[in-house]
Amino acid sequence: MTTMYELFHHAGVDLSLQQVFLILGGIKNSLLYIQHKSVKLFIPSGFTDISCPFVFEKFGFPYEAITVSEYIQRYQKEENFTTEYMAILPFSSEVLRIRELDYVDLTLFGQSYLPIHSVDSEGNRFILRTDDVQDDSSWLDIDVCLQLESSHSWLLEDNLSVYILSRKQLKQCQCIQKIHQLDSKELLEEMATAFLKNTYVDFNDGVVRIEGEQVYVHFIKQFEKCADALRNTESQKQQALILKYVKVELRYFRQFILAGTDGYYRNEFAEVLKVLFDDESNPSKILNIKQWELISKKWRVLGRKLDMRLKRNKDIEEWINTLEVLVKHFHTVQTLETAATHDLKQILASEKKKYLFSLS
Repeated sequence: MTTMYELFHHAGVDLSLQQVFLILGGIKNSLLYIQHKSVKLFIPSGFTDISCPFVFEKFGFPYEAITVSEYIQRYQKEENFTTEYMAILPFSSEVLRIRELDYVDLTLFGQSYLPIHSVDSEGNRFILRTDDVQDDSSWLDIDVCLQLESSHSWLLEDNLSVYILSRKQLKQCQCIQKIHQLDSKELLEEMATAFLKNTYVDFNDGVVRIEGEQVYVHFIKQFEKCADALRNTESQKQQALILKYVKVELRYFRQFILAGTDGYYRNEFAEVLKVLFDDESNPSKILNIKQWELISKKWRVLGRKLDMRLKRNKDIEEWINTLEVLVKHFHTVQTLETAATHDLKQILASEKKKYLFSLS
């Protein structure tokens, strides 16, 4: 999201982070079924798809996907390359500030995106831009990137690419010219409507995306099924295979609920509401902000619990208990998020009626 904020900024559009949050699509209640090697994983997705290719194509941004080697060659040979182009590099916290992949669990390799600030040739590093006050604390080893490029370890994409965008073409993009016409309240209303709407999309690459209120039920059934299988399987060999699957599933689950956020994007959403709900005397708006803050807290607590349990769990009973914690969590957030979304829709509908009445 911060990368898209910077991208809009370089295209000459002055938007707040809250506006960018809603323009991208805001929070989602969705899951991805992904066939990874021989198993099907249930991956949570708390925000609209913000992978670079998807976002660029959605907004009609012209871009190139090039290899790491090609980027380095152009960076070194083209005199005005960095001033004419913006480069974005996918990465993962797993590979930040490391010099070799030997001890990195690539089965957990997720994706985030940051602009490349510079190439440190002496240190053999890509320095990533994290905010306006640039430092070199966020970096990727170039040799590690080259290894990742050929490892095909990506979960959602075939390989690692550097995405480059022409700053000149960005400013000429039709979507950029119209972006200020988007109304934040209308975007918020669209997001709230989509949040609970059940949809099912089957992509050609075997990835299935499910959205809406049905998602809670899918996760509850999945974790109950895993717990029952561990509890009732008598064969030690079969139980070991089930446990291996559970460990991978929960590690992916933890990584994706914490990807780019610590509250499954619900904390950022509460901040968006604080900006848009500028009427501090309205009790309904204050209550709705508190609802989303509580929901964010529930997700943060779950992230911490999973982090501890994934490090601590030693026996079958502990893993079963962790699955039961997840089942309880989804029962709770289903009640909280459904109520908060319906309340939000009522607030927006009420404001729209007042606005229409004032025009009559």
